Amino acid sequence: MGIFFSKFEKKKKKKIETYGRYYRRILDAVPTTEYDPEEMQISRSVVLILNDIMTDFFHRISTEASVLSRRHGRRTLLVRDIETAVKVVMFPAGLQTEAVNEGRRAVAEDSMTRNAKM
Repeated sequence: MGIFFSKFEKKKKKKIETYGRYYRRILDAVPTTEYDPEEMQISRSVVLILNDIMTDFFHRISTEASVLSRRHGRRTLLVRDIETAVKVVMFPAGLQTEAVNEGRRAVAEDSMTRNAKM
């Protein structure tokens, strides 16, 4: 056992976080008349591209929110910091407000479901 791995010990795999499970939900939510949503599939390359885009947005928003928090002399991220970071990162004005509103709605739904479970 010791420090070095022997031939028979298994190495732990790195855990890769993906957003793949959410893409199907998004596709199902899109209203369609031309095709059957059950037959619609996403290729692996598209999932990888979407995952890279989502990861990039997450890192941009978290970095900007951290900078805003430090600029105000705080060590804790506030909701206001994250909302401002989303507005800075997302350039089109319509996309900014829509993203902030959807985020607020998601947080409200999550807190309601957590309170209902207790």
